[in-house]
Amino acid sequence: RCENLGFMEAVERLASEPGMTVPRASPEAAAAAERIASLSGIAEAAAAAFARRLHLPEGRPALDYLRRRGLADETIRLFGLGWSGEGRGAIAADLRGQGVTVEQLVAIGLMKQDDPDRPAVDLFFNRVMFPIRDRRGRVIGFGGRTLGDGQPKYLNGPETGLFSKRRTLYGLDLARANA
Repeated sequence: RCENLGFMEAVERLASEPGMTVPRASPEAAAAAERIASLSGIAEAAAAAFARRLHLPEGRPALDYLRRRGLADETIRLFGLGWSGEGRGAIAADLRGQGVTVEQLVAIGLMKQDDPDRPAVDLFFNRVMFPIRDRRGRVIGFGGRTLGDGQPKYLNGPETGLFSKRRTLYGLDLARANA
């Protein structure tokens, strides 16, 4: 800041000294980054909706389950655990008022649409929800555990533009913060 340069100007000046250039994002790359940021915001909103639902009367069995498993309220809050709702359509209804579309919920792995001629359906219902975060703490996917006898007992969301199973370690953001 001694020359009153902004961050990018400083990077460009430092790069130019040894004859390097700073790559510029193409319009396509900028659009892809904007789409990812938008989907990340939707995933964060979904995680908040699940966490809020856990503390509603309908989420009481899920909250009781987590407490019986020995999780303190602080741990539940720290990991952002939540409740999907008992029936299908809960997350779409929760986020509709924020302008979130079914297509966006499909894109982040909360809904699936196997047949384009049929409506999309929730991937998670009647489940305790576990937001999956990247190493920086941004929600990128979800896992869920059923409270009943349904199968599969544990379910992870699909690979999406945000979530790559082989590149993600659950809880890494929290482990890094405490390391």
